[in-house]
Amino acid sequence: MDDLRYKFRRVSHAYTVLSDPKIRAIYDVYGEEGVCHGGTGQQGIPGGLNFDNIDPLLVFKRFFGVDNPFQVIGNVDLTQNNQHVFFSVDAVKPRELPKCPPMYVKLPISL
Repeated sequence: MDDLRYKFRRVSHAYTVLSDPKIRAIYDVYGEEGVCHGGTGQQGIPGGLNFDNIDPLLVFKRFFGVDNPFQVIGNVDLTQNNQHVFFSVDAVKPRELPKCPPMYVKLPISL
């Protein structure tokens, strides 16, 4: 679980830096030191940014623009026969593509 928290903090950090033009400009000039630790002297962000207390719901909302990703695509039921689809064999089965209707083309042939 700690590994997931670490990865989330890293992704949140990258998103925060890249999505804010001012912070990204500081990162481009002063690097990680300028963003996280405030740089030295007048460089960077005074006091730096604290990426340890990032609200995951806020990051999600800023990234996707909605609180719930399913509100954009409609109601999605992720259960079948009272079992979550991620834990079922059906989740990994390839789905059959619809067949194209047959094409009939007249070709002139000489023997």
